[in-house]
Amino acid sequence: MKEEKSILDTKQKSKHPISIEGIQFSGPIPPPSILQEYNNISPGCADRIIKYAEDEAEHRRKVEIFTLKTETLEIRLGQIFGFLIGITTILSGTYAAINGAQVAGSLIGTGGVIGLVTAFISGRSSKK
Repeated sequence: MKEEKSILDTKQKSKHPISIEGIQFSGPIPPPSILQEYNNISPGCADRIIKYAEDEAEHRRKVEIFTLKTETLEIRLGQIFGFLIGITTILSGTYAAINGAQVAGSLIGTGGVIGLVTAFISGRSSKK
Protein backbone atom coordinates (compact mmCIF):
# COMPACT_ATOMS: atom_id res chain seq x y z
CA MET A 1 0.00 0.00 0.00
CA LYS A 2 1.24 3.41 -0.92
CA GLU A 3 1.37 5.98 1.75
CA GLU A 4 -0.41 9.17 0.71
CA LYS A 5 1.12 12.45 1.65
CA SER A 6 -1.04 15.40 2.48
CA ILE A 7 -0.72 18.68 0.63
CA LEU A 8 0.89 20.25 3.67
CA ASP A 9 3.53 17.58 3.72
CA THR A 10 4.42 17.99 0.06
CA LYS A 11 4.61 21.78 0.08
CA GLN A 12 6.94 23.74 2.21
CA LYS A 13 5.16 25.56 4.98
CA SER A 14 5.48 29.33 4.90
CA LYS A 15 7.31 30.85 7.80
CA HIS A 16 6.65 34.46 6.80
CA PRO A 17 3.75 36.18 8.47
CA ILE A 18 1.25 37.79 6.16
CA SER A 19 -0.45 41.00 7.11
CA ILE A 20 -3.08 42.96 5.25
CA GLU A 21 -3.81 46.55 6.06
CA GLY A 22 -6.72 48.59 4.82
CA ILE A 23 -7.64 52.21 5.24
CA GLN A 24 -11.12 53.55 4.76
CA PHE A 25 -12.51 57.04 5.06
CA SER A 26 -15.70 58.74 4.04
CA GLY A 27 -16.22 62.27 2.94
CA PRO A 28 -14.86 64.47 0.20
CA ILE A 29 -11.46 65.11 1.78
CA PRO A 30 -9.03 62.35 2.84
CA PRO A 31 -7.38 62.46 6.27
CA PRO A 32 -4.29 64.70 6.62
CA SER A 33 -1.88 61.77 6.61
CA ILE A 34 -3.15 60.61 3.22
CA LEU A 35 -3.10 64.18 1.87
CA GLN A 36 0.54 64.40 2.95
CA GLU A 37 1.31 61.19 1.07
CA TYR A 38 -0.35 62.64 -2.04
CA ASN A 39 1.83 65.75 -1.69
CA ASN A 40 4.94 63.56 -1.37
CA ILE A 41 4.08 61.87 -4.66
CA SER A 42 2.91 65.00 -6.49
CA PRO A 43 3.57 68.40 -4.92
CA GLY A 44 0.41 70.53 -4.72
CA CYS A 45 -1.88 67.52 -5.09
CA ALA A 46 -3.45 68.01 -1.65
CA ASP A 47 -4.36 71.60 -2.54
CA ARG A 48 -6.04 70.40 -5.73
CA ILE A 49 -8.01 67.75 -3.80
CA ILE A 50 -9.20 70.31 -1.24
CA LYS A 51 -10.06 72.82 -4.00
CA TYR A 52 -12.03 70.12 -5.81
CA ALA A 53 -14.00 69.31 -2.63
CA GLU A 54 -14.73 73.01 -2.05
CA ASP A 55 -15.87 73.50 -5.66
CA GLU A 56 -18.06 70.40 -5.48
CA ALA A 57 -19.70 71.59 -2.24
CA GLU A 58 -20.34 75.03 -3.76
CA HIS A 59 -21.89 73.44 -6.85
CA ARG A 60 -24.11 71.22 -4.69
CA ARG A 61 -25.33 74.27 -2.73
CA LYS A 62 -26.12 76.14 -5.97
CA VAL A 63 -28.09 73.16 -7.31
CA GLU A 64 -30.07 72.91 -4.04
CA ILE A 65 -30.88 76.63 -4.10
CA PHE A 66 -31.95 76.41 -7.75
CA THR A 67 -34.16 73.41 -6.96
CA LEU A 68 -35.82 75.21 -4.05
CA LYS A 69 -36.45 78.33 -6.14
CA THR A 70 -37.89 76.24 -8.97
CA GLU A 71 -40.21 74.33 -6.60
CA THR A 72 -41.37 77.61 -5.05
CA LEU A 73 -42.08 79.09 -8.49
CA GLU A 74 -43.99 75.95 -9.48
CA ILE A 75 -46.15 76.18 -6.35
CA ARG A 76 -46.84 79.90 -6.92
CA LEU A 77 -47.77 79.36 -10.57
CA GLY A 78 -50.08 76.51 -9.57
CA GLN A 79 -51.80 78.77 -7.05
CA ILE A 80 -52.16 81.63 -9.53
CA PHE A 81 -53.49 79.49 -12.37
CA GLY A 82 -55.80 77.58 -10.03
CA PHE A 83 -57.19 80.87 -8.75
CA LEU A 84 -57.66 82.19 -12.30
CA ILE A 85 -59.46 79.02 -13.40
CA GLY A 86 -61.71 79.15 -10.32
CA ILE A 87 -62.58 82.82 -10.81
CA THR A 88 -63.19 82.27 -14.54
CA THR A 89 -65.53 79.39 -13.74
CA ILE A 90 -67.46 81.43 -11.16
CA LEU A 91 -67.75 84.40 -13.53
CA SER A 92 -68.86 82.10 -16.36
CA GLY A 93 -71.55 80.62 -14.10
CA THR A 94 -72.68 84.11 -13.10
CA TYR A 95 -72.83 85.21 -16.74
CA ALA A 96 -74.85 82.12 -17.69
CA ALA A 97 -77.26 82.65 -14.78
CA ILE A 98 -77.80 86.33 -15.66
CA ASN A 99 -78.53 85.44 -19.29
CA GLY A 100 -81.31 82.98 -18.51
CA ALA A 101 -79.53 79.69 -17.84
CA GLN A 102 -79.91 79.68 -14.07
CA VAL A 103 -79.47 75.92 -13.62
CA ALA A 104 -76.39 75.74 -15.84
CA GLY A 105 -75.00 78.91 -14.27
CA SER A 106 -75.53 77.53 -10.77
CA LEU A 107 -73.80 74.25 -11.65
CA ILE A 108 -70.86 76.00 -13.31
CA GLY A 109 -70.48 78.52 -10.46
CA THR A 110 -70.78 75.82 -7.80
CA GLY A 111 -68.13 73.76 -9.59
CA GLY A 112 -65.79 76.76 -9.52
CA VAL A 113 -66.33 77.33 -5.80
CA ILE A 114 -65.86 73.63 -5.02
CA GLY A 115 -62.66 73.61 -7.10
CA LEU A 116 -61.24 76.60 -5.21
CA VAL A 117 -62.13 75.15 -1.81
CA THR A 118 -60.70 71.75 -2.74
CA ALA A 119 -57.45 73.30 -3.99
CA PHE A 120 -57.18 75.40 -0.83
CA ILE A 121 -57.76 72.43 1.49
CA SER A 122 -55.45 70.05 -0.40
CA GLY A 123 -52.76 72.75 -0.54
CA ARG A 124 -52.94 73.17 3.23
CA SER A 125 -52.85 69.43 3.95
CA SER A 126 -49.87 68.78 1.62
CA LYS A 127 -47.74 71.31 3.56
CA LYS A 128 -48.02 69.26 6.77
